Amino acid sequence: KEANEVILILGCDSEAGYGAAKWVCNKPNILNVAVSRAKYRICVIGDYTLWKGLPYANVLCNKLTQIEYNRERLSELLTDDNDFDII
Repeated sequence: KEANEVILILGCDSEAGYGAAKWVCNKPNILNVAVSRAKYRICVIGDYTLWKGLPYANVLCNKLTQIEYNRERLSELLTDDNDFDII
């Protein structure tokens, strides 16, 4: 399903989630499907240092602006009345 804005949460860290992150980046299909759902805007949340070193995800990382939000600001963004789909 397409949406105007998409929040993509990549919930792995470099220690516990490296194997899962490698699996996601084994083929471009998983990230491609997630990214292609956004009509106008995408927000990717994840461990930038982990994902920038993996195939396919590194292309995504290079295209996005890295912004660090504290937990309070992120909570505000996610609870505003925006037209977001979380996939």
